[in-house]
Amino acid sequence: MHHLITAVASLMILGLMLSQFVANENLFVETLALERTINSYIGEEYSEDEMEQKIQELKERLEKIPNLKAEIKDDKLTVKLGGIIGPSNALGIRDNEILIEKDLELRVREDEHEELDDNSGTAGADGDPQPISDGDEPDSAG
Repeated sequence: MHHLITAVASLMILGLMLSQFVANENLFVETLALERTINSYIGEEYSEDEMEQKIQELKERLEKIPNLKAEIKDDKLTVKLGGIIGPSNALGIRDNEILIEKDLELRVREDEHEELDDNSGTAGADGDPQPISDGDEPDSAG
């Protein structure tokens, strides 16, 4: 009888360890997906029109990651990633998630088409930019 109780306890502990191993592997994959998704947006410059579209696109991509609840407010991403402890229900653990906060650092792109200064000498008579000589070409006047 003693060996039976030891065997059952050992199998239960083995089951808990296996369950935690699976939870760790899932957490690794979900964290990697989260990191890659966020890094594709961090530090990028977007026009004001693109900004809302990119934030919505990021939300949609984050919704596809399981055990994840994301919220974006004022260029700050808050993520709750659940499923940290695999056998949490069996062990009576209620708080089974990680809170991750990340600043997205999204910037509005400045106007790319700046007006050429008329005094710069780079605009021709018709307003088109003219190439600037680097000094190696012979002058046509000389």
